[in-house]
Amino acid sequence: MLLAWGGFVFETSNLAFERLRQSSETRWRDHEIIGRQPAGQYLGPGRQRVTVTGAIFPAEDGAAPGAQIAAMQLASRKGLVSCLVSDFGSVAGPYRLERVERDETFHDAAGMPGRIGYTLEFAAHDDGAGLIWSLWP
Repeated sequence: MLLAWGGFVFETSNLAFERLRQSSETRWRDHEIIGRQPAGQYLGPGRQRVTVTGAIFPAEDGAAPGAQIAAMQLASRKGLVSCLVSDFGSVAGPYRLERVERDETFHDAAGMPGRIGYTLEFAAHDDGAGLIWSLWP
């Protein structure tokens, strides 16, 4: 297993990805001060993102081309939030799939793509255990 999001598993034999990119942000607000540069106030952690990029070759995989990508896209449309787990069992925590990009190329005479490229963008999810008070510090 390379990576898993809930029941969706990326393996070397199935949906292996080419690139995994992680990014994190911090939140700051500038306050204007007369005669000086703005002073920044740290507000806490910002977005944590994981982007997975890869390709599927339907002729080699033998399965329905892109079925897992389509299933993940459907799950994201339903608002699924699930744990993201990496190759060595480290749990990144709850993540939501915010963007799915699919790029089909090299179509044969029957219209079957020879290559399906994909990009999946996940974002860390924190709903404060579902409490409305989590909106305020």
